[in-house]
Amino acid sequence: MDAISLTPRLTVYERSRAARAGVRVALLLALAPLVGCASTPLPADRLALAKAGIDRAEQAGAAAAAPTELAAAREKLAAAEASPHTQEGALASGRLAEEAELDARLAEVTAQTAHSKTAALELDKSLQALRTEATPAAP
Repeated sequence: MDAISLTPRLTVYERSRAARAGVRVALLLALAPLVGCASTPLPADRLALAKAGIDRAEQAGAAAAAPTELAAAREKLAAAEASPHTQEGALASGRLAEEAELDARLAEVTAQTAHSKTAALELDKSLQALRTEATPAAP
């Protein structure tokens, strides 16, 4: 008496298809650890934003009004550009570039504030001079 097979019989096409799928899965599992070791590009968009922020701060006069903040932004940008091209390095580079952008923005705003204060003082002096001229002299 023949034993009844409970497993369905596969055609040659189905067997070769299953074998190819198994090979694909094996390749994916074998190559998965190598993906983490691959070189990771630096976050170019964040680096570009940080550079643009530093340029804006310099144009606003931060070199004179906020040299400490501008120097911090430059140092963080340099560190971001020098970070290794690994996944961890890319994360660190992104954070440093973001901090550089924020430091540059702080330098820009500090410079703008200093210019605004100077303009306000000059306006006050002009108003005081006009009041003095407008006041009639006592006899």
